[in-house]
Amino acid sequence: MTAQLQEPQPAFQPSGTLSGHTRAVANAKFSPPLEGVASGALLATASADSNAMLWDPSTCQALRTLEGHTKGISDVAWSPNCQLLCTASDDATLRLWDVETGACLRTLVGHTNFVFCCSFSPHGHLLVRARASMRAPGRQAQTASVAPR
Repeated sequence: MTAQLQEPQPAFQPSGTLSGHTRAVANAKFSPPLEGVASGALLATASADSNAMLWDPSTCQALRTLEGHTKGISDVAWSPNCQLLCTASDDATLRLWDVETGACLRTLVGHTNFVFCCSFSPHGHLLVRARASMRAPGRQAQTASVAPR
């Protein structure tokens, strides 16, 4: 008896279009899995239009627009419990948003240049960001603590 291995064929097919940003979308991330909730129940997008948006990926409907940055947003990061969303922007700030209400809970300032990525630690107690540095060649990453909710 022999076995034959075959490459799986991707079954991905476009199911809709997300319409709402007025400039290029720089990043999109599905929400992480939660107990009792399907993984990817929400989608967050970051755009050069200085807004982040929350979407229902099953319907491609916009749920909320997160406004407050003054320049484009390059990254979004979900907290492990999906209650917070962090945005990293060319305006040299990070913002923490309440996913349920869309309220900006905190603006992290003090960066000297654009912030291009952010990520929560697995337990959500730390937030790492990488930024462009004019003082040293290359990119630098630093951490800042995030107060628990």
